[in-house]
Amino acid sequence: MKILPFVSLLVLAGALPSPADYVVDVDLGILPIGDTLVEGTTAAVVIDPGPPPVTIGGNNNSIHFQGLNVQPTLNYGNEIVFQFTLATPSLMTITKEVDFVNDPDFFLLGGLTTSIDPVTGKLSADNALGYAFLDAAPPETTSLGTLREGTYYLTVENFDGFDGSTTPGDSDFTATLNVLEAFPTELAIDLGAIGVEGAALAFDTFGSNYNTELAIYDVFGDVLLGDGGERLENDDAGGGQQSEILLPGGLLAGSYYAVLAGNDVTFNIGPSVTSGGAVGDFVFNYSLGPNLAPDLETGTTSVGTETQETQFFLFSIVSPPDATPLGTIANAGDLFQINFFGSGFDTEMGVFDSFGFLQFENDDNGGVQSGVDFPADLAAGTWYVALIGYNGIFGDGFNATAGTAGGAFVLNHPLGVESGALNSGETLWFSFEIGAPPTAPGINVTSIEFNAATNEFTLAWESNAPGPFNILMGSEVELAALTAAPNNLLPTTIAVGVTSPVTVGVPPVADKVFLQVRSSP
Repeated sequence: MKILPFVSLLVLAGALPSPADYVVDVDLGILPIGDTLVEGTTAAVVIDPGPPPVTIGGNNNSIHFQGLNVQPTLNYGNEIVFQFTLATPSLMTITKEVDFVNDPDFFLLGGLTTSIDPVTGKLSADNALGYAFLDAAPPETTSLGTLREGTYYLTVENFDGFDGSTTPGDSDFTATLNVLEAFPTELAIDLGAIGVEGAALAFDTFGSNYNTELAIYDVFGDVLLGDGGERLENDDAGGGQQSEILLPGGLLAGSYYAVLAGNDVTFNIGPSVTSGGAVGDFVFNYSLGPNLAPDLETGTTSVGTETQETQFFLFSIVSPPDATPLGTIANAGDLFQINFFGSGFDTEMGVFDSFGFLQFENDDNGGVQSGVDFPADLAAGTWYVALIGYNGIFGDGFNATAGTAGGAFVLNHPLGVESGALNSGETLWFSFEIGAPPTAPGINVTSIEFNAATNEFTLAWESNAPGPFNILMGSEVELAALTAAPNNLLPTTIAVGVTSPVTVGVPPVADKVFLQVRSSP
């Protein structure tokens, strides 16, 4: 649908926001499925000479955008703000089909308020959701994301330059917004890989302020079944109105959906959820294995359609990679290093725990080779090392995207050296074990029985210390003594070189007697 010239556009009237907030210049109404043209200038344009005159554009209500991965040194000047409404969940893109005049950048907003960014100190948009720079030659298309039903704002900003080198001005533009209807699952928050197959998982909504329900689906749209054939869904957990699903045996490798809704809904095939349940502010907690603290997502659901009243979460479970085992190279509490010093190319290494989470990575350790110094608090268990060439990428879920470099490698570790070759575009995996910390030698007496008729004690004990053992008798002070002293007697040895259990006789005593088991010297 082609938008008419600005003189024919609906200009919003009414009370303006506070001076620092954005002002809507043009209302595009409900965007249809398909294309909508947006064009204009960031400069002020008089659309009614008045009096008083009515203008659109030409405001400079924000120079930065909080919450986006945008360089903090960028600065923006005059803007023009378009408002639009989406009637259904939508996939939205923006396309540059002809060259712009100067350098306009496009920002998608969920609201009009601004505030001072605590990091940059710049007046910044509070509700930025996405952006498109469109700096390449036309045609160029950039995604603005998958959006729920509702009202949004597109602000077109003149790029004024970087900190210390700004040149205020204005930009002219013509661009096309494209809207495609989205499925509810396309609105899912992607949690990424959250564990390895077979490892325990936990999901809950504790901390939400309304009555929630929770279900786990496979990617084919079916609610998962537990070991007993029960559907993996939960309404009330822990004696309250929040929900919890525990999977001590974990899940098979693959992708899944967790669906959070309000009470009184029905989880159907799809995944699909009936509307009409409770809504409010949710907290969705999910586990990340024993080496990482649980993570959470927060948000708000509102009365309306299924996608407004529910929240979908996409997550994946991964399998361990095929890896060359290096053996048990250290115990918990040991300090050690693994490196690729001596390799014939620029190496990169990533270290993952057994649940697939990236714990360490290194590119250049004193040169172009990689090395990691492991701390003493490394947990016992299986760990994985990924070797790639320079310019690769590591991420959770055993993600090791290969780089472009390759050649002969040398892997140095506490038990020795591994060598071989890595091809460009290849990833090599190695695994190693961290053993439990050694247990200090100790003796634990498990039972002691006294036979009054024979004046004998029978002792039994367990120990990880080497035997055989000696049995000593004496007072509490004597048994604590290490060496003889003028006023310090040592205990009496009454059995030498014995193993558990053993029966020993003791002389009649008027008071109490103490027995002790010690390792033989």
